[in-house]
This record gives sequence, structure tokens and C-alpha cells, in this order.
Amino acid sequence: MVVTLAVPVVAFVGMWGMWGTWAWGMYAYATHDRLGFIENSTVIAAVEEPCAEMVRSAKGGLPEQPAQRSTALTAFRSTARSIPTAIESVPARELGKDLPAAWWAEDWTTLLSAVDEYASSLRQKGMKARFAMPLTEDGVSIVTRMNMAAPEGRAVPDMLVALDPSAPVAAD
Repeated sequence: MVVTLAVPVVAFVGMWGMWGTWAWGMYAYATHDRLGFIENSTVIAAVEEPCAEMVRSAKGGLPEQPAQRSTALTAFRSTARSIPTAIESVPARELGKDLPAAWWAEDWTTLLSAVDEYASSLRQKGMKARFAMPLTEDGVSIVTRMNMAAPEGRAVPDMLVALDPSAPVAAD
């Protein structure tokens, strides 16, 4: 009699164990950080104001004259530097929940260094100066990766994208 009850009990417990494992796996998958996207609310809140300031500073676009262009880029760079600083101020525990945020901060730092070099070159060489868009490890414009990860409304401004004549253009 004991043997006869053991088989259905083991089968029942095994079935619930498999269902529990499946449910836990689905929950873990549904709640994980989507790689490549910044979506942590703490990170987004931290960059909200710096990104708004960056967008405002880019509104005027870039002047044609080298001296004015250099001045506009230097002002933009000064404003946009607050973006990586804001991300770095997020607690490590929160930043660890959204890996692309740290990479996005590094990309901003890299891009702004290139903007700084270009602004300096404009002052020295005038319109002969050329902007060198930083590339990812696989040879893609850093702006492409930044815009893919960026929270909505926080993409790299068109005035910087326009500096790179080799950048891919999105089809409408």
C-alpha cells in the first residue's frame, strides 16, 4: 500500500517542482535588465535635468564661421559634461542594475573629448579642421550605440551627428 501511494505523490511533487522552476525562470527573464537599453528609473531621473540642459544648449545648431562654431561647441561641451557626472553620482547598487548606463557615460566622455579636440582645431585651422567621430570596437559611430541605449528623448543632438559626414542616415 505504501508503494502504491509513493508513485503518485512523487509524480505530483515532481510536476509542481517543474512548474515552479518554469515560473521562476519566466519571472527572472521578464524582470531582467534589457541589455543595451538604459531603463533604470534612478538613472533616468539623474540624467533628466542634465539632458534637458544639453537639448536646450543644442537648439541653435552650429554656426558656419569657425570661431563661432568653436565657441558654440565649447559651450555645448561644458553643458553636456554634466551627463556623465550625473550618471557617476548614481549609487553603484542602482548603476549595477542598468549596465548600459555606465557605458553611456563613458561614451559621452569620449564624444565630448572629441568635440573638445575639434573645437580647439577650429580655432587653430579654421574650416580646414575635421571632426573625427569616435568609433566603437566594431567600427560603428559611437553615436549609433549611444542613441540605441539612450532613454527616450535623450539622444545625441543632431548638431553633433551632423559633424560626421560618414554617419548612417535613418530612412523615414
